[in-house]
Amino acid sequence: MQNCLLNFEWGIVIVQFIAAIVLFLIVNWFGKHAIVSYDYTSITIFTEKESAPAFNIIYRVVAPIIFFILYMALVQSLNFHRLSQNSYMIVVYYWVIRTIFRICTGRIKLTNLYAYFTYAIISVSLTYWIYSVTSEVKSILPDPHTLIDEIWILIILFIYNVFNKLSFPNNKVKNEEEVYIKSKYSKFKKKYNGIIQNNCHNEFYEAVTYSIMIYEDFNRPKIVRFFEKIHFCITKKSHTLGIMQVRTNKMIDDKTSIILAIKKIKKATMTHKNNVKEDECDSPYNAVNEIAGIYNCHNEDYQREIDHIFNIIKSKFNNIEKHYNKIKS
Repeated sequence: MQNCLLNFEWGIVIVQFIAAIVLFLIVNWFGKHAIVSYDYTSITIFTEKESAPAFNIIYRVVAPIIFFILYMALVQSLNFHRLSQNSYMIVVYYWVIRTIFRICTGRIKLTNLYAYFTYAIISVSLTYWIYSVTSEVKSILPDPHTLIDEIWILIILFIYNVFNKLSFPNNKVKNEEEVYIKSKYSKFKKKYNGIIQNNCHNEFYEAVTYSIMIYEDFNRPKIVRFFEKIHFCITKKSHTLGIMQVRTNKMIDDKTSIILAIKKIKKATMTHKNNVKEDECDSPYNAVNEIAGIYNCHNEDYQREIDHIFNIIKSKFNNIEKHYNKIKS
């Protein structure tokens, strides 16, 4: 009997941990898609400032709590009351998963740790308080006769909208980005300098290659690329693989993706060169923008990101303009 109880308790932990994983995926998905309508600050290298601060703060703190409340309402309505036992741990697991993910992907370097852990502590504390208040209640679904007076809802919405119009500079984030980008450049230079130099033969190509590499690695870290390979092996369909995210019908490693990417970058550079009219003023920065566009289907956000990284690491090279002019001549 005791063993059965122990197994059931572990069953509760497993269910709640799975719920935390679902919460993590949902928060990321909604956060990403809220950019258009709510200006949610997504995970990106290129960040000048944090706009819509009210939404960002409330989303990070309250989203896990709302999920927890919905979980409680679901298990209570299905009469699975045992699954609500210590269910506040879902939010704890969520923040642990989120932290591990940031560490594994290197994004912890771009994280404001003070704000991050403040959000986590507030979120977990509020969840525990709500759990302590509602854990003995048969159903937490609202009674229409006891809902908060509409006037208070209007006041809260008004304060939220006023606060959300404020905008604050984020110089600290910008500095963290530069440190992150330069550290990634140093790391990749040590690891791939030989193969890049042997295939580029020009510092302009090298700078563009590193810029794209840093951005692609940020958005597709090693652990994600591992699962991409598994997905490719299963589906056998064309997929973007490797650190440079080159579309291919064959399994390739990071080094092969670099070689293929350099060929693509050179071809895009020649396309840009042919598109420039004789009376037009050209520069390596104009070229980078068009190369990035060709590399990733003329995605404006992508072009802006690559431009930003390129402008940070260009100081690592002797004379970008001189090397670009060699290509043009």
